[in-house]
Amino acid sequence: MMNTVIQKPPLFRVSMQGLFLVRNHPFMLFTGILLGLLSSFLFIRQSAIVIAPTSIVVQSSVDTRTYLTEEISFHETLYVAVIASSSSLTNALSVSETWGQSANFIDYYVNDSNYLQSTNLSVVRLPSNDKPLLFELLFYLHQEYNDNFNWFLIANDKMYVRVKELANFLNKLDPTSDIYFGAPSQLPWYKQNYLFQNQEIFCKGNTGIILSREMLSKLAPYIEHCLEKAQPDESFDILLGQCIRHNTGIHCNSVQEITQYFYDDNSKGEILKNSDETLEKIITAYPFEKRELMYRMHRRYLKIDLKKIKTEKSLLTKQYKSFLKY
Repeated sequence: MMNTVIQKPPLFRVSMQGLFLVRNHPFMLFTGILLGLLSSFLFIRQSAIVIAPTSIVVQSSVDTRTYLTEEISFHETLYVAVIASSSSLTNALSVSETWGQSANFIDYYVNDSNYLQSTNLSVVRLPSNDKPLLFELLFYLHQEYNDNFNWFLIANDKMYVRVKELANFLNKLDPTSDIYFGAPSQLPWYKQNYLFQNQEIFCKGNTGIILSREMLSKLAPYIEHCLEKAQPDESFDILLGQCIRHNTGIHCNSVQEITQYFYDDNSKGEILKNSDETLEKIITAYPFEKRELMYRMHRRYLKIDLKKIKTEKSLLTKQYKSFLKY
């Protein structure tokens, strides 16, 4: 369906081809084990370009031992796909320097024709055409990652995500269920006739859309059809809602425990005026058009986390002192 280019930061990353070679060459395996025993603290880092079987070009940057562990792990909790809004990747860099650091697995997706700047971000360049980027993204996620992750967050580079809090919530849900959720929204009346029926809702893309691995699997056979039928000028969240509803019968789930924590009205930075207690309830927030606003938001959450750590430290210190007499 597509020829995808992945640009990763400049370190060594082992491909599945590399794992195949290790399995089929005992001498190589023995040598690797011997080196590991000689120095358990050795980190092997090396720039590399690997040509994968699907014509995907990988330029990567990951510690070898860490990536080997990730490759053989099954069903990690969350994969974050950030749709970059511009060729300069300015906002994507803001994400990478703030909340993106909390995500174990995160990539930034751009249209191949719009990508101009080389960065240290993990960038996936999808094919350029007159169709929405969304469906190329969905096809790629299903093809590459559906067997490795339980949940997929489709995000944008103008939102803030509390990744750990989101992952903790998702761990309470069943990824084998058909779950498509986010902040629900209703289509304007003039679009309901040709996209949806019965005033159904879709999940807004502003504050992120979450798909279970089962939902992505169920949607996969229809992605190409949805791509062919997609209207280029329509927003991606409406297109996704249309595709899911028309082909699977599922609409945006109302997961009451979390949908109230999608904050979608931050154009003037009003969110920062909230108390710490209110901010702790928020999972995602939008928009952060300016980098300094994103940094202020991140600093606020770091301050909240630091306050928690100090409180916990104080309690542990008291408990420790109470046992000094023994």
